[in-house]
Amino acid sequence: MILSLVTSVSRLELYKKCPFSYFMQYILKVLPNKEAKVNVLEIGSFMHGVLEIFSKELLEKNIMWQEILDDSLEDIKPEYEEVIEQIIYGLIDKDLSKQKQSVRYMVLKRKLINTMKKVIKTIALSYNQSEFKPYDYEIEFKDNSAFLPMEIELENGKTMKIIGKIDRVDWLEFKDNIYIRVVDYKSSGKELKLDKIKEGISLQLISYMMAFMENKKDKKIVPAGMAYFNLSDKLVSLAQYEQDNEKIKKELMKRLKMNGIFLKDIEILNKMDRNFESNSKDSLIDVTKASITRNSSKVLEEKEFESLCEDTKRILKQIGDEISSGKVKISPNKKENYCEFCKYSSTCRKNIKV
Repeated sequence: MILSLVTSVSRLELYKKCPFSYFMQYILKVLPNKEAKVNVLEIGSFMHGVLEIFSKELLEKNIMWQEILDDSLEDIKPEYEEVIEQIIYGLIDKDLSKQKQSVRYMVLKRKLINTMKKVIKTIALSYNQSEFKPYDYEIEFKDNSAFLPMEIELENGKTMKIIGKIDRVDWLEFKDNIYIRVVDYKSSGKELKLDKIKEGISLQLISYMMAFMENKKDKKIVPAGMAYFNLSDKLVSLAQYEQDNEKIKKELMKRLKMNGIFLKDIEILNKMDRNFESNSKDSLIDVTKASITRNSSKVLEEKEFESLCEDTKRILKQIGDEISSGKVKISPNKKENYCEFCKYSSTCRKNIKV
């Protein structure tokens, strides 16, 4: 009998998408056949690595994000551009050392440098027009660490520990409360939707928020938002990266807005982004004043956030109970269309039409 189930949110999401796929990957540990191909740089992970190193360096040196911008707010100061390039050179040379002389390597390096400068500039701008500050980066929830994993009691005395790592937590101290915003960097342009959280297939951000709050019970913490930030080298075309006209700037700003679910509180949203109410087209959070006045799933009251956390905990418990009881069936989530991308579809044959 399993007395303790140690797992992650991504694994629980996979189980909810299809129990059989979870069983194949994490219980039987069956690896799907891989096509023979050249080992190339995984762009999303690379960009995440650059951002992690740069962010932590700013935090360790007590440098505010706003300080890396010049007086015009149009460019990053030369000394910080040099730091960004050094980080990129170090990582890209390590990952693509065998391709240093290739044209592809030179093009990719130039594109990544331009992309990361624009991404980092956007993050700096978002802090420049906000009262929220970074709390920390790459916060791990695990045993024997500053942040313990979330624990959920399962049936028959079993316990499930949910471990994981959150990319970034921002915070604001206001009116005796601490407001937090959980941010996850995604290379897929993923959109956070309330119905997918309730369906149990998009639990990562809400679970990390819950875990952070459970580790900080000594303070009154209010959820201010949970959002994805797009990390992609395909924001605009390579030729456009060399330009800096207004059209390109607007397109980049649009694609780099934080996409998520936020607290239904105009005062807090204005503190999160001072352009939220006065000049929404320059706001870097993808929620508008109109969302407050209509019944939008992009904004939640504080009590609705609390209710969502309770619902999420019940969903996590249900998934944990089913896993620990050995319930494994070929039952893909119809709303997610998971079979199309599943690595084990040729084994279960659920999606094969004859």
